[in-house]
Amino acid sequence: RLELTALMDYAKPTERIGTGLLQDSRFTSRVNECVLRAQELDGDTRDLRAILQGKTATSTIGVRATRLQRLSKICFLDDDGLLRRYPEPHRLTQPSNEKGVLHLGRTLYSAFLVRVLAVIFHYLFGHLGSKRVHNLLRKDYWRDAMFKLVRLTIGSCIPCLKARATRQHNYLVTQVQTLLTEGLWQVVGVDLAGPYGRSSTTATDATTEDTNKSHYLLLVHDYVSGYTVARPLRDSKSTTVASALDCVFLEHGSPAVLLTDHDRTILSGKAVKLTLARHGTRHYVLPGYSYHLGFWERAHKDFVEVTRALQASRPVTGPHASAPTTETSYIADYMVAVRAYNHTPRLWANVTPFQLHFGYSGRLPGLHPETNNAVDWDTLNMRYASTNIVDFIQKNVPLLTDAREKMETTLGEYLEL
Repeated sequence: RLELTALMDYAKPTERIGTGLLQDSRFTSRVNECVLRAQELDGDTRDLRAILQGKTATSTIGVRATRLQRLSKICFLDDDGLLRRYPEPHRLTQPSNEKGVLHLGRTLYSAFLVRVLAVIFHYLFGHLGSKRVHNLLRKDYWRDAMFKLVRLTIGSCIPCLKARATRQHNYLVTQVQTLLTEGLWQVVGVDLAGPYGRSSTTATDATTEDTNKSHYLLLVHDYVSGYTVARPLRDSKSTTVASALDCVFLEHGSPAVLLTDHDRTILSGKAVKLTLARHGTRHYVLPGYSYHLGFWERAHKDFVEVTRALQASRPVTGPHASAPTTETSYIADYMVAVRAYNHTPRLWANVTPFQLHFGYSGRLPGLHPETNNAVDWDTLNMRYASTNIVDFIQKNVPLLTDAREKMETTLGEYLEL
């Protein structure tokens, strides 16, 4: 439609809008033209206008008569001939116009109109996000499923995603009094992301081309700086994960402590255990009842949101259209999100995790981790569970010896009787 195309001239950043278009009267007139067209295309709205004008009786409408009769009691026609709803006292968002809100109907045209208005308000008020833009639209317009349309339109805006993630998630451990370590790359968290884009769930049906592609990502996250290392993996076998961990530790240094979730098969496998023993790294696991205690989960959620935003921002049609989304492109976008995270300062830090990470002095392989005074071992043992079976047995040998002596004494007394 021509009037909708004219309104789209405002759907861009403010600095890119022409000077003559910034007049309020021109914008209001174009919006009114679009609203009038939306009301004319909707059958219920068209009949409701006819009822309010006295041209049609409710008895001639049929099964919709009851609904339209109720709407006629809360709607009216303003001076411009537009259909409005009276203000509702129970609504949380009061209309900016004391006359009420404009009724847009339920047509596809009104859906496009809401999406264009969402983009205009989004740029006009400076990337407020889906919820706030929806609240602003509710003050002047009414349509079913309007929040869903707003979220679908501006939900992939990268500045909004970054601002929301910064408000909701604490990227760095800011409680300095309760830090587990005083050094960088001494306590790291490891997680496995995926699978992405597997053509089949069974190994027997997988093709050779499918097995040669990367379907997983190994993420190693520093406890203090937040620096994250990502490595693509073809599978999630314990040997593959151990080999990737070995490469990461040889490149970035051997941490004193490695934290994982309560995984019993991959991250706690024999191959991973041997790799950690070779680097002199202690392995601790989170409690089995709460995955969100992992400090790396907060950053991983940001990685996923930025990855989705990168994929949604690509044009679908036109000369700049990209190829169809595959698992390879998703993993590549995920690694771009990790790199952007590493090069962005967080909260109190005036430097990036990348600068913090490459300015530390790493622990050499072979040094016993408990000789490192930078780690609070007492707090670590209290919060997390160690997977070192040898230490567990050594600590419980005296208890077993006492129990055995007590059993022998009890058995001897029984035989004497």
